[in-house]
This record gives sequence, structure tokens and C-alpha cells, in this order.
Amino acid sequence: MTRWIVTATGAGDGTAGRTSGRPGHTAPMRLIPALLIAGLLAGCGGGAEEVATPVATQSDADAQAEVRAAFDAYNAALLERDFPGACEHLAPETTTKLQAKVKEAGMSNAPEECELLLGAIYQATDQDPKRKKLLDEVAKTAKVNGIVVTGDQAVIDWTATLQGEQTPVKQTVRRIDGEWKLVDVTN
Repeated sequence: MTRWIVTATGAGDGTAGRTSGRPGHTAPMRLIPALLIAGLLAGCGGGAEEVATPVATQSDADAQAEVRAAFDAYNAALLERDFPGACEHLAPETTTKLQAKVKEAGMSNAPEECELLLGAIYQATDQDPKRKKLLDEVAKTAKVNGIVVTGDQAVIDWTATLQGEQTPVKQTVRRIDGEWKLVDVTN
């Protein structure tokens, strides 16, 4: 088993993207920003469960570049409201977790598909300038402090500014069919 410790900084640049969501699907105002942020940090994935396929051993530089690229692309896609693009960087098992969190917050008709779920969340959140600013602040200030890769698994240690405070986050990542996918926030 190979183990790398990689440090990197910064969030990536985004490109203009698509947005999606069902018109008329709004979340109740009691959707708590912290709950949404926790759910979005955990990410979501769509479709059937995928099985990890072993990939040839990567160099330190390759592992760093691919894990960091997935993290940066996810955050850039969220800022651009490119929900299909964001979902491309996420492991499939987290859609159910995010959907459950959203239902707990009061959105009883939460979509099952990742991009529609993110669209519904952001549609509700973007209607409140304070909540929109909070979600965008996390994506804009996300900074990778370190990555530990062990085989097809990784943990990203990163921070983001949340209401003016640096918030440390650990996020698991796994390689699925040769691509690194964000899984869950572990803290």
C-alpha cells in the first residue's frame, strides 16, 4: 500500500456552467445554513453504486494534482451554480446522505438526482442574500492544507472561512474508475 503526504493551497478557477433545478421547488425558510453547508461539504453523488477499480500506482505529483483538481473543480462548479459539473466530482453514495439532511430540514419533496438536489438547495438559498453569501464564502475560501493518500483512498485537510472564522475540515476522497471523487466530510 502506497502512502503519500501532499500539501497544496488554493481553490481552482471555475468556468461558466449550467444550472439546473425544478422550477417551483423551494425549501422552507427554516432550512438552516449550517445544515446546508454541512450537507454540501459532504457532497452528493448520483446514480448507481460504483465499484472502485484499482489503478496503477501514481507518483506523488499525479496523486496531488488529481485530488486537488477534483476538490478545486467541485468548489468552482458550486460557485458557478454548475450542478451537473459539481456532481461529476462526487462519489455516488453521498446523494442519499444529502437528501436525508435536506428532508430533515423540511424539504419533503427533495429531488433524488444530485444536480436537481443541488439546484433545489441553491434555488432556496440564493433567495436569501445572507445565506447565498455564506455558501459562496465557503467555496471561495476553501484552501487545501494537506492531502494524505493511501492507495485508492485519500483525506483532504482543508479550511474555509465561515462567518469570518477559519473552519477546519477533513474530507474523504476515493478513486472510482481511475478518477478521484469527493465523498464525505469526516469532522
